[in-house]
Amino acid sequence: MTDAAPGRWRGLLGLLAGGLAMAAGALAALADEPMRIVGVPSLERPMRAVADRLVKASLTAPPAMQFGKTTEAVAAFCRSWQKDTPSVLALSRRLRIHEADLCALYGVSEIVEIQLGYQALVLVAGRSDDDLDLRLQDLRAAVAKEIPEGEGFVANPHRTWREVNAKLPAV
Repeated sequence: MTDAAPGRWRGLLGLLAGGLAMAAGALAALADEPMRIVGVPSLERPMRAVADRLVKASLTAPPAMQFGKTTEAVAAFCRSWQKDTPSVLALSRRLRIHEADLCALYGVSEIVEIQLGYQALVLVAGRSDDDLDLRLQDLRAAVAKEIPEGEGFVANPHRTWREVNAKLPAV
């Protein structure tokens, strides 16, 4: 991702940059070494994009980054009081209580979590599924907990795409 990133990423990258900028500032005050980041592979591209922006803005030196299994990333982060260990953990979920307890055992007890967004929705269709011509309003009507009816809202009764839009398949 570059400065020409699609609009949907701009807000997320801005939030990530803000969070990392705060972390980078705090780390720079504590040590003269680059920030170290561990995380899950699904966050590698956004984290690298944010790090690139921070480096270009001269807010931090290029950070060391490593992406892999969640358990390995958490374990590495929890040892962060040691030299040359990560100070930023990028997960696609909140840190679990037992993971925070593990960190506390290693002396890492002041953890600041920054939540960005809630979840993602992925739709997969085969190449032969020509009749799945979704519009944004169809998607909203399909996943909404409640839908507008009359002057208020009712529980979403839709169970197939055809119930959402008569032009869609009955799946």
